[in-house]
Amino acid sequence: MVQTTVDKKKTTPPLSTVFPPDLGILMKARLEAGRRNIKLRDISNIMLHDPTLTMEFLQSANSTMFSGAPAIDLDAALIRLGSARVVVELGDMYLRPPIKDEAVAEVFDILRYQSRRVSIVSLIIASALRPQLAMAARIAGLLSEAGHMACLLSLGTTYVEILKQHKRKNLPYRLEKDHKLDLDTIRYKYLKSKGIPDKLMAPFELDPKLKSPGDVDLRYCVRSAMAIVDAYDNGKFESYNPSQPLPSHVELRLLKLTPIQHERLYKILGEYLKKTAEQEAPEGASLLINSTEVDDTLDLGDAINDPLKVPHYPVTTVKPASRAQLEDFFSVCESAMNEEQLKVSALESLSRSGFFTRTAIVRVPSQSNHAQIDQSLGFEPPLGSTIEIADPLSPFNLFRLDIKSFNSKSKATKTPFGTSAFAIGPVALLPNGEKILLYADAAPRAGLNMDCRGAFRLAMNLLVSKFEIFRANEKEAAVMTER
Repeated sequence: MVQTTVDKKKTTPPLSTVFPPDLGILMKARLEAGRRNIKLRDISNIMLHDPTLTMEFLQSANSTMFSGAPAIDLDAALIRLGSARVVVELGDMYLRPPIKDEAVAEVFDILRYQSRRVSIVSLIIASALRPQLAMAARIAGLLSEAGHMACLLSLGTTYVEILKQHKRKNLPYRLEKDHKLDLDTIRYKYLKSKGIPDKLMAPFELDPKLKSPGDVDLRYCVRSAMAIVDAYDNGKFESYNPSQPLPSHVELRLLKLTPIQHERLYKILGEYLKKTAEQEAPEGASLLINSTEVDDTLDLGDAINDPLKVPHYPVTTVKPASRAQLEDFFSVCESAMNEEQLKVSALESLSRSGFFTRTAIVRVPSQSNHAQIDQSLGFEPPLGSTIEIADPLSPFNLFRLDIKSFNSKSKATKTPFGTSAFAIGPVALLPNGEKILLYADAAPRAGLNMDCRGAFRLAMNLLVSKFEIFRANEKEAAVMTER
């Protein structure tokens, strides 16, 4: 039997806990804030992947400093705050201390993963059945795990041990019986203490009697999403199959969906949850969003006239072993004043990581059998100014992410640098057709392990973001000069 008692003198009350932000999401938002012409919509899209950032900026926008109607979506909240204050508060969030205990940090990341999925499932349900509530449902869904998060940070490893022994479905009972912690009450009180507007609190109200039909529908949307995500994780998603009536206890049926809506919802929710499980690692990983330019259009309703845009951006998962590398590389990207400084500092950061021994920034002309070495580090003897890439199938010509983990004796798989264990990734495509790529290897070691692969993906995606910002700032400066 696991001992679940806890020394109350050493714990923080749940309502006094401070949630840490997702490091990858925060860094991406801060990089976007470095644009000359800040796009608050892009920053909002990034923040909506992290309940901590969403909660904190909603709290700021709804403080007594501002008058007017409550800001119940993040776009309105950031506009009310203004770009200058958004930048300052993002900096303040970066100073918030991380969770020290690795086991607790891992479970917190899993709860974040849970909240992101509830958020998007809420959005899908509302978009299909109650479109006017779509954004409110998305944000409320993102806050759905606040009770668990507060209890986790309060109890620490005690919560982790309870979770291991009793599983998630039995957690509410064990927390209430052993620690007098009611998850629903704590979630409600924690969100209220953060100044979350009443509209977004409807799904979590302790009083079942809600004032408006809209609040009732919002509750059904979000609570249905919470139940669906739990069902998927427990292998019971089939209970929502449209070939059979919904069980009487399922709140989704209270939204009075038609058989056609039921069938399409089942299909789209299954596709989304499967895709998320394949692309995001829930086991103790935060996220780095690669781009906010790409949406997946999923077939819900009339696929031609009324497609549903589901925010599902390409991401890189950040495992604990890669987080120190992420922080160092982010500092490099944030402090770089120009592209040349960025290239040099980026290679130095990759070398400091201990994952790679040789790194280079390579520029490939649109039509040439030779590539130019912009910067290189760790090569002995030092590289010349060009390398030959006559083979059209050379990884330098293909302009795509290519990571080879193992050294091969075959000459066909070797790069011009003499190794077949390497990582190459696209960084920028210039207007004249030139391509800039990042290269790294661990020669003379045998190959690249999973940590090396993760660190390279992080570095490449941060470089892509920073290069895009440099280009956008240059264009903006040119426009201002012409005026």
